[in-house]
Parts: sequence; C-alpha cells; structure tokens
Amino acid sequence: MTTDPTIDTTTGEPATARSVPAAADGSRPRVLLAHRFYYPDVTTYSQMLRIIGEHLDRDGFDVTVFSTQPGYNGVYDGPPLPKRATEAGLTVHRAGIPGAGSSLGRLLGGFVYGLLLIAHCVRRRGTYDAISVSTVPPVLMGLCGTIAARLSGAKLVYHCMDLYPEIAVASGLSTEGFLTSVARRLDMITVRSATTVIVLSDDMAATLAARGHHNRNVEILNNFTIEEAGQAAPLPEEFARGDKDRFRVLFAGNLGRFQGLDTVMTGFLAAREADESLELCFMGAGAMESELRSMAGDEVGRSVQFWPHSPLPIAMAAIADADLALVSLVPGLVQSAFPSKTLMYLEMGTRIMAVVEADSALARLVEDEKVGTVAPVGDHEALAAELVAEAAQATARRQDGDLGDADRNRATEAAARLFGQPVVLPKWTTLYADLLGVSHPAGKTAADAAARPPINAPEVVEQ
Repeated sequence: MTTDPTIDTTTGEPATARSVPAAADGSRPRVLLAHRFYYPDVTTYSQMLRIIGEHLDRDGFDVTVFSTQPGYNGVYDGPPLPKRATEAGLTVHRAGIPGAGSSLGRLLGGFVYGLLLIAHCVRRRGTYDAISVSTVPPVLMGLCGTIAARLSGAKLVYHCMDLYPEIAVASGLSTEGFLTSVARRLDMITVRSATTVIVLSDDMAATLAARGHHNRNVEILNNFTIEEAGQAAPLPEEFARGDKDRFRVLFAGNLGRFQGLDTVMTGFLAAREADESLELCFMGAGAMESELRSMAGDEVGRSVQFWPHSPLPIAMAAIADADLALVSLVPGLVQSAFPSKTLMYLEMGTRIMAVVEADSALARLVEDEKVGTVAPVGDHEALAAELVAEAAQATARRQDGDLGDADRNRATEAAARLFGQPVVLPKWTTLYADLLGVSHPAGKTAADAAARPPINAPEVVEQ
C-alpha cells in the first residue's frame, strides 16, 4: 500500500507546514524518535512518545517515528497499518517484525527491530539531526541507537526509563558477576557516546555516577501526565465495592517481580487480621499473578480482587475510586527507575502509599507534597501497620464529615505543577533546541495546548 506523504492520514487533510525554530540554514531541525511500540500500541511509553512527537512538531521540528506494526501483548486487533504514513504531522515508519505476544517474540523482535533501525538510518544518512532511543530492550536498544547515530551522522538522545543491569540485580533476576559486568560496560558505551542522556530522577543520575560516569551529558527530566483525567468512565459494576465502608487499596500496573508484591500481599493479609474493612485490588497481569493468588488463598474474590488490564478511562475510574494507591518496588530498584504509575495516581487525586526507600526521590515527593505515606521497603510488618493506620484515619475523617477533598486537590495540584504537560513538554523543546543549536520557538498558548486531540489508547500497560 502506498501512502501520499503530503496527506495527513489522521485527518485526511493536506499536511501543512508549521512555524519552525530557525536552524543555521533556515531548515526545520529533524528528529527521529525510535521505539518498537508506538500508538495505537498500549504501553505507557507509546502514548508518551506520540505526545512528545506532536509537541515537537507543533514547536517547529520535523519529526519522524520509526516503530513497528502494533501488537504489544497481542492486544491490538485492527488491520495492519501503512508502512509509511503521516499521522498528526509526524512521519511514521512501521516495520514488520516478529510478534510481541510472547516473551520469545519480544526478545527476537527487539533484536530484529534494532537491526532495522540501523539499516533505516544508514539508508538515510544525513536525514536526521538527532535520534532518540529508549532502554527497551535493555542495553541492546542503546547500542543499536549508538551505531545508528554514528553511521548516519546524527546526535543521540538516550532516554533511560530504567537502568540495566542494576534493575535485574535488584529484582533478583541476576547476580553481580561476569554477565552483569559485560552488560554494564556495554550500556556505558551508549551513556558515554550519547550527546544527551535523560534519566527520570536524581536517584538514577546517582546510579550513573556510581558507575564512574561524569554525568556532564545527563539531564533529569521526569515523565508527564497523560492528562486524560476528564475521560474517566463510570466505574464498572464488577469493580464496585460490595461494602461502601471498605477501605480500598489499589495496585495498578504490571504484576511483575520488580514490584515487591509478595511483601505487599503478606503485609495486607496481616493488616486484614487487624481491620476487616481492608480490601486489596490488583489491576493488571504479570509473572507474579499466580503466586499472589496462591498467597491470598480463600481471600481471592473476598478481600483480594484481581482485575485485568482495562481501557484507560476505566483504569482512571478505578484509581479515582480507591482510598489508597500503591507504588511498590523491591529493595534497591528505586535507584534505577521511577514508576510512571505515580503520575496517574496523582492526576486522579488518589492518596499514595510508596513502599520504597525513605531516602529516594519518590519518597521525598510523597512526603514533601503531603500526598500520601511511605512504608519501609521489604518490611511486611511495617507495611501492615501503615495500612491499618491509613484505614483508621480514613474512618475518622469520614466520621468528622471530611470527604477527602483537600487530599484530592493537593494531589491533582501537585500533578499539574510538577508533571503537567504544559510544564514538562516545553523542556523537551528546550532540550532539542539546545542539542541542535537552534533558536527557541515562541511559547504555545493555552488554546494551542487545549487543541491537542485526546490520546484514546485502549489500555495502560507498565513497561
């Protein structure tokens, strides 16, 4: 199928030129955003990349996306999309590679995708001024981005959503040894070669410094809210509380081995013995689901609920309905990642319990903004005590007629002030403008920001 690049296939209208930040020769600076999964795929990063790309396009950059046919976890059931199309002003290339519905498919597909990215950039040597890659798949994507940038003459932006092999070691998937040493050395090739390395927190920057990196090319730029709170759907009947006085604790996202959910379950069951109003709900799926169900035993369907990944509006409704939203990580992992679910919890105005180290950026956020509580990581007894205390405080507030409006307003205000798109997205413009040595475009008006169409992704999946 051939596609006319002069037609915006999102709207069917002619693709129009936009005001541009002036490069030395007057051309639009050209940016390639590379990630295997892109809208309409259902990962958080695929949604973010679309928003970043459209923002940069509106601010005058010539943006291209290099991705694949949608198919993350086999969720997408639509027809194949054009190999090349113009979507909302962006030129999108989609390569056909092995499916992502299985672990083997993702592993093989990630390798093939990296090779295709290199080939794409080599064939278009001189086309792109900057290339951006993420850490998916770990280490490999960074190396492929490094090779692609060098062979095509582009500058490299390494967007680190997490840091490997540190995450693998912290989660117990690997131990320090020869293989992790090799992985760290390979990743450092990318870190040192990149013009800019983006991390999400000062904890992650400190981890790079602990590797011996000078950090002069490191920028701390956290994620932003998807800002679809107004799209929340009514809570489905099957998610409704059987008892209106129940204190509902929600964990939304991947039920994987990085989240320390065995400690969460053990702590909850202990807390439940002290307060039968407690309810724990998991929304998502992952490697730990079977083990968690086994740990919960007869409480499954009673005080412990397992819900599948749900469309974004339903997920937002479930988060807003919860009394407490959990962010939990295994010990040491917060030094190499910043859970993106935190931002959605704040956006929906839900009080947070962060089960992480007290000296972490995430813990400081929760405490400094007074949007929740912090429980010691890896300590199920302390977590149980915190759950019981939170439920008791909520009961006392309700008896005093306090419906929690102040807490909700504090959370949503923090989300907008710290992670709102009007706050974060201009930093991406500044980053690329400085990187490429072009003048900064004029700021966008509120009307411009409001004009962006909503991101109607079918579901949210932690990556």
